[in-house]
Amino acid sequence: MLYGLIINLVKEEFFSHAHFLDCFRSTLDDMEEKEATIPRIKSYVAAFAARSVCEEAISLAEIAEFTDDGRHFPFLLLVLQQLGKTMDKHKLCRLFDDSKVCMMCFDY
Repeated sequence: MLYGLIINLVKEEFFSHAHFLDCFRSTLDDMEEKEATIPRIKSYVAAFAARSVCEEAISLAEIAEFTDDGRHFPFLLLVLQQLGKTMDKHKLCRLFDDSKVCMMCFDY
């Protein structure tokens, strides 16, 4: 329910997209620190990110930008995995192609 509330707040523009992205980036930056107390935090945040992509609150390209140079590895892969669970394969492939994310450009 919380995911839905946050996504609806973004869609209804109660706060700006830029503010949402700043908060999301901050969450990603805090994940390493919180991983000791919340072991599956990357999976939880990836599920939220995938739902946000499906609801068009954030783009796959924006998520990929946060993971440049292997930051937060394997977060982008977890998001893609979550999207694969909820989306049709062809739609996911089209979404990925449209995002122009180059997996070969990442330095894991």
